[in-house]
Amino acid sequence: METASSVVADIVFIARYAQNIKNDIKTSGSDFLSSEHFVFPYIIIFNTVDIPGITGLVTTSIGNQNINIDTVGHNRHIKDKAVFSVATRPCTLKQIENAIEEIKKSKPEVLLNVPKIMPILY
Repeated sequence: METASSVVADIVFIARYAQNIKNDIKTSGSDFLSSEHFVFPYIIIFNTVDIPGITGLVTTSIGNQNINIDTVGHNRHIKDKAVFSVATRPCTLKQIENAIEEIKKSKPEVLLNVPKIMPILY
């Protein structure tokens, strides 16, 4: 309860006095590596058009980026849509993004939205 009260007090303070707060962030000159280069296993949730071979198209595109697949979740069919997940072995976010781009290029109409990509943290 005390932590919640403190957080709310900080939010109210910032809301009231934000225009008076000066935030000079000093950088140490270090270059930070983009998160797309860190290696993690990921879970990717796809929402696609329900057509024959859609799981194969997705998993082939993932494999083409040298990503090993740990598991493929069961397709849930909702009218003309298919929702399924793919858990990968450790890879980079950039590899996953490349796989999604490959899917978009080969069949642009199948992805109904941007796949949800979540790292699996141990």
